[in-house]
Amino acid sequence: MTNEEIKKLINTADEDLVRKYAAEWAVEHENFCAYITHALNPPANEIDFAEELARVIRNNTEITDSRYYERLIVDWSHILYRLIKPWEEKAEAFSTERLLELVEAMTTQVGSHVQEDDFTGDDWYGDDYSGQLGDIMEKLGHLSGLLLIREDMTDSAMVSLREDVIKCPVNRYSRRLRPGPL
Repeated sequence: MTNEEIKKLINTADEDLVRKYAAEWAVEHENFCAYITHALNPPANEIDFAEELARVIRNNTEITDSRYYERLIVDWSHILYRLIKPWEEKAEAFSTERLLELVEAMTTQVGSHVQEDDFTGDDWYGDDYSGQLGDIMEKLGHLSGLLLIREDMTDSAMVSLREDVIKCPVNRYSRRLRPGPL
């Protein structure tokens, strides 16, 4: 079987079966166990923050019916508790460059996916994520503060971060998320 055929087989297989067989294989094969453990839970210094945020946001976006219309929503609580909160807890140990990557990824990825409807959702339908978005922005502020007090933070990095914030689409959605001066 070719690599393409194997990929197609895995992509079309039932997810529960793939999980079952991967777990069985990991128990029986120490090398695969080490590989899958590292791949699914990589150290923070190996994570591409922007790629991981984009992937998790994409996987937690769905079309839902609200009171008046159908809309696309993101489950921001999942993003907050699965990714951002654990990253923030480890952030003080990050190098300045790594911390800058995290702040830029959060700014661009969250900013490009936030919609006005995320603030006007309906608690009845469980799609009001304004609280979680507020928590994400609070964590982003904390991480940005950590970044600003780093002695090795360069002026060019600050300019780059400022440009990311300015061109971020979130600015057109809500004054609540509009950043202050850097």
